[in-house]
Amino acid sequence: MTSRRSTLLPEIQALRALAVALVLGYHFWPGIVRGGFVGVDVFFAVSGFLITAQIVREAQREGTVRLGRFWAKRARRLLPASLLVLAVVAAAIFVVVPRSLWQQFFVEVATSALYAQNWLLAANSTDYLAAQNAASPVQHFWTLSVEEQFYLVWPILILAAVFVAGRVGRRGSLTAITITIGAVTAASFAYAVLLTAAIPSVAYFDTFARMWEFGAGGLLALAMGRAGRVATGGGPGLRAAVSWAGLALVVGSSLLYTGATPFPGLAPAAPVIGALAVIWAGLPAPAWSPAAVMRLRPVQFAGDISYALYLWHWPLLILAGYVVGGSAELGVLPKLLLIGATVALAAATTRFVEDPIRRSTSPTLRRPLGAFAASALGMLLVAGIAASGWGLVQRDVLRTNELADELQAAGGECFGAAALTTPAPGCTPGPLESIVPAPAAANTDRPDIYTDECRSQPTDPVVRACEFGGNSTGLRVALIGDSHAASWFPAIESLALNQGWQLHTFFKATCAFLSAERIKVDSNPRVESSCRQWNRDLSTRLADAEPYDLVFTAHYAAIGSAVDASGEPPEQAAIDGFRSAWTPLIERGAQLIALRDTPAPGAEGVTCLQENPSAPSLCDFPLTGSLADDRSQRAAAGLDGAHAVDMTDYFCPDSTCRAVIGDVFVYRDADHFTATYSRSLAGPLLREFAGSSTALVGLLGDGGPPPN
Repeated sequence: MTSRRSTLLPEIQALRALAVALVLGYHFWPGIVRGGFVGVDVFFAVSGFLITAQIVREAQREGTVRLGRFWAKRARRLLPASLLVLAVVAAAIFVVVPRSLWQQFFVEVATSALYAQNWLLAANSTDYLAAQNAASPVQHFWTLSVEEQFYLVWPILILAAVFVAGRVGRRGSLTAITITIGAVTAASFAYAVLLTAAIPSVAYFDTFARMWEFGAGGLLALAMGRAGRVATGGGPGLRAAVSWAGLALVVGSSLLYTGATPFPGLAPAAPVIGALAVIWAGLPAPAWSPAAVMRLRPVQFAGDISYALYLWHWPLLILAGYVVGGSAELGVLPKLLLIGATVALAAATTRFVEDPIRRSTSPTLRRPLGAFAASALGMLLVAGIAASGWGLVQRDVLRTNELADELQAAGGECFGAAALTTPAPGCTPGPLESIVPAPAAANTDRPDIYTDECRSQPTDPVVRACEFGGNSTGLRVALIGDSHAASWFPAIESLALNQGWQLHTFFKATCAFLSAERIKVDSNPRVESSCRQWNRDLSTRLADAEPYDLVFTAHYAAIGSAVDASGEPPEQAAIDGFRSAWTPLIERGAQLIALRDTPAPGAEGVTCLQENPSAPSLCDFPLTGSLADDRSQRAAAGLDGAHAVDMTDYFCPDSTCRAVIGDVFVYRDADHFTATYSRSLAGPLLREFAGSSTALVGLLGDGGPPPN
């Protein structure tokens, strides 16, 4: 394969500078550079071009590809700077990030060090539990994970093509390589389009859905190598026009695309084609070409340090937010100062870390085994730092569980919700260290049914049931609904154990228990279709099962807010949907308890607790505006056998919603309450619904004393 020059191509460096500028613009000013994320696609195409050219040259020259040497070279080039940034970020997390975020952030640091961040984010994108995850300072490492995985696989593909060609000569090998890369690129492109249509959140991070972007660059490298020169088939004027057109495609897509653009799918084709057009055109001679701008020293300098710029900019932006307060919006001047700090750190990292290690003549680092050993040591060191932080959080979780058990056993009348009903002189708040769960453990204080066996994910229509409690009274009880219903599980499980009920749970994230053929239950078509199928299958399963005596249901109140095809008012359509799902159970003898959706602190409330862990009362919020219209309450009020139960007073006494009640943190995130507080609601819940009708009194009987 022929190359024009032995040094880095100025047009390549200019593309890198443009790509990193778009990414920085998108992250610092997302309202302006709304599609700046396409800079990542430019990086992918450039990498595919350069790496393919490098590997194919070696394959043609030596008849093989030395995998160890290639991987060692990549490790020396990329890992020192990335591991340095990860180590600095890990240390900064200990200092400036609220302890409640440590578990998430340190897990991401560890997966970034192991270059698996993209798969973690892909899994989180479909996990309801991770829907409210904060942006971590290493979130951008998903692109490096994709690149490293590309570097791992690509030389093996080319080596396999050379082997299959039977070493029949350069032309035969090159043809086999072209066919292999072309097939992989086409398959990846088709896969990306299909996966984006089906699960866009996964497609965005999926390595194979991105592989075609590298492959497109590789195919250009092969085509230019076969031609023997860059500009074959075009004069200077044509190449100048193509170069401008390529830049227009890249910049135009960054301005026209938004977060709503289906991605990756077909959309990356514009920036990828644009980048390849610029590479193909090279540095056209006409004075009106972009060559003069590309050669500018600031542009080339930005290209030289583009890798380090990408590494440093996002951690500085995210960590700065925690320094000034997580809820504070950085102004223009602080952002400009951060960009200046990013440039300084990137230049220093390139000058003193990247270049010296990459160009080192040390026999240890030059040998593949030495490079691999040094890389593994660095990766393990960063992962070890992250594991230590994660371990501290697990210690908090263990302490929380033990302390909660002790407090509930020793002072049940003042623990959690019980403190609201204790007569004078009442309960006095304990010291800060006695509040449970610990701030670092609050967002992990979830019900036990958050497991794959007991929960259906938003796009999973399979009905999953779990059984708890006993069967001494013969009462069969069910808890049905979404994650807001699951929040009540600890309270209802406590009742089941105390009363001897046999409790079954049917839990699907983002899906209310209602007949939703005409109701729009979610903005995502796959989630909506899955929810409807789950409700249909659940209704069939419940009809075939032994009748239940008591059924609890709750849901996120915003579900069921619009009508798809019916002209019926949305409110009435939702009410009819609930009654349609509930009536078959009631007709078979069940008493149905519709629990009103609880007040929600929102993201601001969570941020407040992160910023004020020593003064949680600052995070109390007014009831007004925090309680959604729950149409299930109206559905229950007009249906015999159904009972509307409102527990709002146990969250918001005196119309003020409390962050801490009875030494218990009430909320674990923006709209779910902690499992610890839920357990404390068992007694109040029983008192609220037990006497609401003669049918329930007769069903429950004595039932023993209400649990605390």
